[in-house]
Amino acid sequence: KLTTRLNACSLETLYTSTKHIHCPATQRQQPSEASYPLVIGCYQLNEGENQESSEGASRSGALLLHSIDMFPESVSGSSNKIKFGEARNVIDTDAGILDGKWLQSRPFRFTSTATNGHDNTKDNARNDNLVSTLEEAESCFMYATASASGSIDIYRLVDNRIPSEGEDDQTELTDVQKLSYRLEQEITSKDNDNNDSDSTDDNGLALSLAWDEFIVDPSACQDKTRIVSSYSNGSIAVHNVQQSSSSSLVMEETHRWKGHTLFGCPSEVWTSCFANNRHYNTYGDTIISGGDDCILKLWDLRTCTSRDEGTPGTISSNKDFEAGVTAVSYNPTMEHYFAVGSYDEYVRIWDMRKVGPRADPLVKVHVGGGVWRIKWHPKDPDRILVGAMHGGCRIVQVVNLETGDEGGNKEAKSAIKANITAEFTEHKSMAYGADWLYHATDQIEAAASCSFYDRQAFIW
Repeated sequence: KLTTRLNACSLETLYTSTKHIHCPATQRQQPSEASYPLVIGCYQLNEGENQESSEGASRSGALLLHSIDMFPESVSGSSNKIKFGEARNVIDTDAGILDGKWLQSRPFRFTSTATNGHDNTKDNARNDNLVSTLEEAESCFMYATASASGSIDIYRLVDNRIPSEGEDDQTELTDVQKLSYRLEQEITSKDNDNNDSDSTDDNGLALSLAWDEFIVDPSACQDKTRIVSSYSNGSIAVHNVQQSSSSSLVMEETHRWKGHTLFGCPSEVWTSCFANNRHYNTYGDTIISGGDDCILKLWDLRTCTSRDEGTPGTISSNKDFEAGVTAVSYNPTMEHYFAVGSYDEYVRIWDMRKVGPRADPLVKVHVGGGVWRIKWHPKDPDRILVGAMHGGCRIVQVVNLETGDEGGNKEAKSAIKANITAEFTEHKSMAYGADWLYHATDQIEAAASCSFYDRQAFIW
């Protein structure tokens, strides 16, 4: 159990352990334990003098980076209980964090002439291998946030294990140094030259974001990708992320359009994602979004090649919801399938090939609370972790999803079932953030979740 300083709004785990996050710039020993970076994003509304009005109120936030140890008793020499421990890195932000996501599929490649302040040119013996070493050294995992200021901010996970003056690469590391990573801000969408407004305030609050996880070349690090984001003013945006010729990161907004309205007014777009994963890109130019207008929509970016060409075409929309659509998540290992959550307390599983005004989901399950977070298991395509607000958290097992509904077979579709296999109800407030903790080598598994007003986070 952990108590956060501000209201906890999101919780995200990097599924790659620090044991496999190599730092060639130092050539130093890697920790033998399996430790997984976990970030808790916080949001707090600081009320003004007039508490009955939002006038004069401000928003503050923070990112808390924890390192979660997951190794069996035989390795640790102690009990196998998984704990948060002290935050390795705390970043205070000017605006609250409403969502955050790791780029899970692969590190992002940076090619520069320096590595985290370590001057490789001082060692002439390394000059022959300088280029290849730098490219590896600057391959970092990326984390992005959606903030209440309307900005999308990108951070990279930086290894602190750089030799100090008087040390060499073989110096023995302390236990703290072995797990010493930090988040370092790389770029913000406030710096986007394509933004027509003087500030991002016109966008409203940035409510959600998702990375494009598709891997073009499995043998190489990524040097470009995309982010989709959604906003409280009813808009959706797509950003290209890549390295510039000067080795800095560039984020360019390529699309922005009004996606959801309610009674003629902009409606909050609570959630959005790309319809792809690291393995399949069949629907790579399709955006899935859900809003407070109780509608699920699919958008085709190919019909709108730039932000100045208007609104992308709507492939389909569905109104099979009794309340706002709050969470969408594409299956990370399978093709065609995605999950949708709503304030109406149901999680629905959809097939990309069968989404339309009159279509029904493959299956739906009641989870006992409004759905705010959906996390497919990183390895098991049939299990989903759900942050169900006042209902706590649930784990849902989807049966026969892989073989169901092939060829439109109604009997196969009817065989798909969804059941709640576990629940966690220790949260005394709305469970907003939830993610898996999974160590494949030793088959250790847990879940982590956080709740808002009581500022609590749990591993269970």
